[in-house]
Amino acid sequence: MGNSNKPKYQKLIKALDQYSIGDITELQKLVVGMEIIIDLEKPVYDQDLDQTYEHESVIITMDKCLTLEVDKELFKSGYYDRHFYRRSKNVRLSELQTINYADFIYHKNDFREKVEEKLIEIEENITEYLNHYIHENLPTPHYPRHLLNKVILSKIRYSNNWMNTNYSNPPEENIFPFFNKFDTFPELMPVMTMVQDRQANFIKFLETEFKYYYDKSDLEKYLDKLDKEFQKKKKTPIHPDFFKSEIEYECFTEYLNENVVKKNPYKAIGYVFKRMLFEKKIHKITDMQFAFFLKDRNLITIEMFDFIIEKNQFDSLGKSKSEAREAAYDLIFKR
Repeated sequence: MGNSNKPKYQKLIKALDQYSIGDITELQKLVVGMEIIIDLEKPVYDQDLDQTYEHESVIITMDKCLTLEVDKELFKSGYYDRHFYRRSKNVRLSELQTINYADFIYHKNDFREKVEEKLIEIEENITEYLNHYIHENLPTPHYPRHLLNKVILSKIRYSNNWMNTNYSNPPEENIFPFFNKFDTFPELMPVMTMVQDRQANFIKFLETEFKYYYDKSDLEKYLDKLDKEFQKKKKTPIHPDFFKSEIEYECFTEYLNENVVKKNPYKAIGYVFKRMLFEKKIHKITDMQFAFFLKDRNLITIEMFDFIIEKNQFDSLGKSKSEAREAAYDLIFKR
């Protein structure tokens, strides 16, 4: 990495650390010092200034973190319900922290909007730096590929998975149930849900926007393969070869559902078959080949098939023609 890239890389790592929120106190680290505007329940009049205030501002602060040995029974007792738990590198210890959300959390405020604005700003910064890094390393694409997959996506996915596992699931499904503290501060749930959703959407954005550098997992490659096979089959015409287009086949099957066909299937099917031959909407085949096609596709009953076999042919176009059959045909094939 050139010297000119180091400051930008350091800014990226800082932005990535801010964005990779996996628990509630990491969210607080993002917004510490942020001014939140509260809508007051009742306007307040200041006699000295002769002004009426309908809003109040609160600055988010962080309290000192407590480090305790893991004691599930103590945590469940409710003694530390006003604290939030932080991820600790030492699994035998838990870091607890109180925050001043109680100053404003039960009031109408713009906290969620402020957090989302900050996250959008960070996403734009990460994208801008990554684009710059790719441009600076066009001869060596393995550098931005490593940065995207092993650094950026890896870090955001880890935090997003942690939040999904230990915060979003119902308490009984959490790996560490005592992490679920939203009963104390339920107003934080929409904010954490928004953070989690933005992370998930940003991951998808990065995978798509930088798809040339994105390393798909084996599962994603397998799903892509299945999708290509499905699309290939989807493009394969479902109509028999003797129909000149799928549209002609769809019109034919629609005609078979008309009442005029139900009244006299032999005459009606013979009419549409002979007329399509005459108008070159299907390639030339014999009456018996067409009869077997109808049977194989379950478009006629066995009794009707036997009747056609007994006749050994359909009637001519002239003999099978009627006003009702002609009208039904024209309505479907000529619209």
